[in-house]
Amino acid sequence: MCTVGGTAAEKLIKSIENVIRALAGTVLNVKKHVPFASHIKNVLDWFLSHQLVEFETLCMINEIVQFDCSSYFKNQFSPSR
Repeated sequence: MCTVGGTAAEKLIKSIENVIRALAGTVLNVKKHVPFASHIKNVLDWFLSHQLVEFETLCMINEIVQFDCSSYFKNQFSPSR
């Protein structure tokens, strides 16, 4: 799955959401007009687009804090302990 930055445009996020829903419909063999967002999360264990953006952003921040990736990010994030 491609990573979408936290500042992604709403139009791009909507396009990704449409792709996720189309793929889920194909995998689950569900018709287009049947609501199945809960199946995407519960059956397939996939994220919807906004959740994907949040998850990837949090993963990036975690890597920066845990592994001190660059001196550029030093003191940008401080873990609350």
